[in-house]
Amino acid sequence: MNDLFYINKLVRDDGVQLVFDQTEIYLSEDNTLLVRPDVDTTKVDYTEADGGEMIFQKLPSHQQPIAGIIIPKTTGYWQLRAQLTSFFAINHNYIIVYQKAGGGGMFKSANAWIEDNLQVEPLAHEEYSRFTVTMGVGGGILQEYAEDSQGHEVFANSATIPVLSLASGGQEWDAVGLIYDSVGQVWETGSGGIQDITANSTSTVYPTLEVGGDCTNPTISNATTGTSATYNGSISAGQTLIIDFSDGTAKLDGINVTMDLTGSLNMTPGSNLISFDMTSGTITDATLKWNNAI
Repeated sequence: MNDLFYINKLVRDDGVQLVFDQTEIYLSEDNTLLVRPDVDTTKVDYTEADGGEMIFQKLPSHQQPIAGIIIPKTTGYWQLRAQLTSFFAINHNYIIVYQKAGGGGMFKSANAWIEDNLQVEPLAHEEYSRFTVTMGVGGGILQEYAEDSQGHEVFANSATIPVLSLASGGQEWDAVGLIYDSVGQVWETGSGGIQDITANSTSTVYPTLEVGGDCTNPTISNATTGTSATYNGSISAGQTLIIDFSDGTAKLDGINVTMDLTGSLNMTPGSNLISFDMTSGTITDATLKWNNAI
């Protein structure tokens, strides 16, 4: 593939970040600019009817070597070295955040781990040290990456999905009625209803749904992909239900309620006809959030 990416930073699963800011922690020139792995063709089958080919492909897991140098300026040498070594602790997963070359957006590989431990060259002086570490990356798919003003990761895309049963508009009787005047039915501009949501992604998207209260048995459906999910329970006013369809988990104010979730939801690249509804409640909409893949 021709897309080139710079490593911007690493984010550990506990939120700790290591930013390659080119001020005190540098990446070596030979690995700053990176190329994504090529697609693997794992299997080719031939159909019996017409002799056509069915090809199975995947983006393989691969190694991401990281080599750099620490040069203390405002931070003491041993403090900077301790910051580096403590970041690469065992039993953690990592996100590798990339910046697309040529002023493009930011993207991430969300499933990375330490494959070869961090090595820091011992030196007799404290002017600088070179370091190397090899990360394993589970697949070559990159997703969009976005942050809030505090540097915390947020979803790059979101859409408000109104409650389907509250949809209005279409052919309606006017206020006077046919028996008293000649107007009869009129056309009112519609609001709510099924939403046409576009996923500018190269592969299937598994979004996250956020629903506030009060609400009972909220259901989200995608007519395009034929997928649908329902939380079988109630959400009180002030509570928030978050359903992560990438791993099939549901949390109500941080408490795991996955056992009350049935079904799943995904979005296909391009247009998706998505609706949201509930059996009772006073809320008027829910929010769908996602990151596109490239």
